[in-house]
Amino acid sequence: MNGLTGDILVKGKILNGNTNKQAFCINFQNELLSSDILNNMFVFKDAIMLDGIYFWVVVNFQNDKVSRIELDNADESLKNTYNNWANYKAKKKRKRYMING
Repeated sequence: MNGLTGDILVKGKILNGNTNKQAFCINFQNELLSSDILNNMFVFKDAIMLDGIYFWVVVNFQNDKVSRIELDNADESLKNTYNNWANYKAKKKRKRYMING
């Protein structure tokens, strides 16, 4: 989350720093690669749509509360790798994610 705090709506459920690990595992048990309560990192099986954009979502816990939510763009058309780098993709991605401008 790049140091940002607040709520994020995932599949109709709110996640934030107060989200309890046990409740998270119960709410998303069918959506996760593993819902083993002993884990502190959970990865969603499928890309999740947030504000009209698909992301791979990883949720980390510390002391049984959400400590970090990682979002990775799942839009293949915007992926830049060493082999296919293109400035237009970087510019398109930047424009798509800019807030207020």
